[in-house]
Order: sequence, then C-alpha cells, then structure tokens
Amino acid sequence: MQDQLSALLVKAQSRFERNIQRVREMELGRTRYLDAKLAAYQEHAALLGSNTVSASLMALTESALVDLFTLNILQPNGSDEFGIIESALRCLAETLNTLIAGNSLSENELETANQQLALLEQHLDKAFPTRVQLQNLLHSLRREIETQAAEPASAEQSHAFDIDGSQLSLEERLEFLPRLKRGVSHALRLSDGLWFNWRSAQSTSEKRFLAWIDPGK
Repeated sequence: MQDQLSALLVKAQSRFERNIQRVREMELGRTRYLDAKLAAYQEHAALLGSNTVSASLMALTESALVDLFTLNILQPNGSDEFGIIESALRCLAETLNTLIAGNSLSENELETANQQLALLEQHLDKAFPTRVQLQNLLHSLRREIETQAAEPASAEQSHAFDIDGSQLSLEERLEFLPRLKRGVSHALRLSDGLWFNWRSAQSTSEKRFLAWIDPGK
C-alpha cells in the first residue's frame, strides 16, 4: 500500500511539473507573440508614416498586415518576399500622401500604384487564403486611390462654370470640357457671341455676355 501511494505521489508530482512547464511555455510564447506584435505595429507605422490617411489601408492593417509583420518577426523566412511587401506598402503610402497633399498623380504613378496593389494582393492571398474580406479591402483601397487621383481633374472642370470668380473667356472655359466645346463650337457658327442667364449671389437675375473668338475667322 505504501509503495502504491508513493508511486501515485510521484506520478502526481510529475504531472504537476509538466503542467507548470506548459503554462510557463504558454506565457513565454504569449509574451513573445505580444512583443512581436508590438514591434510589428511600430515597424508598420514607421513604414507608412503618420501622414497616411486611408480608411481602407487602416482596415487592411488591422485585419492582415500587422499579422503578416508579426509572423515575419516570429518566423523570418530569410527570403525577399517580405521585402517586396514592404516596398509595395511604401509605394502606396507615398502615393496616398501625394494625394492628401493635394498633388496630382501622373499616369505612370497611378499605374505603379496599381501594380503594387496587385503584388500586395498576391502575397496576402498566399498568406491568408481564407480571409475573403481582404479582397474587398484591397478593392476599396484601389478605388480610393483612383477616386482621389481623379479629384484634381474634377476640380479643374468646376472652374469652367465659375463665371463670377474667373476672367476666362468662354473659349478658355471650354478647354476644360472638350465634348461641350465641340457642341458649343457647332452652335456658335451662327453667332459671334453667347448670352448666359446667370443668377448672382444676391439672387438677382442678370445676363452675362461671354465673347467667343471663332478660330475660323
């Protein structure tokens, strides 16, 4: 009986020590993971900068990119794959910051941004094949960049209708609106000028005459 009791005590002590070791390993692993995740946030913030304002990119960061950075810190693969991801993110951050500053993108810059988005999509799909929502976030980010890139052109077009605040002639205004210019040009063959009905800020109706210089004359 004494031997059996001793054997049970030894077995219980061994089980207790294994459990304690498992808990220690779990805590150590959790601490290591949290440290890696904090480092991933810091690395990601340093890469994108503080001026990047994009709801889609921030959502993408929270749902996938920080996890990807964390995995790379915990298990560095030693390849250039993560460098490609960093390069793509850096390019997108520069693109967004350019747009936020009110500057326009050239066609080449917009094409490069779309190429970097495609690369990012490829790597995220490989790392997280079951996260379908990432495709929606990437699509939103692409649309966000394309929409902001088109805004300067829209702003320029709005100047074509700003009659009170601009000294542009009708011909110069229509340079912003080529399709409308063709229609007006055809109509103005019957006249050397055009009257516009214009309601001023004081809500008084008045007529404005904008001279038209016919290139054919």
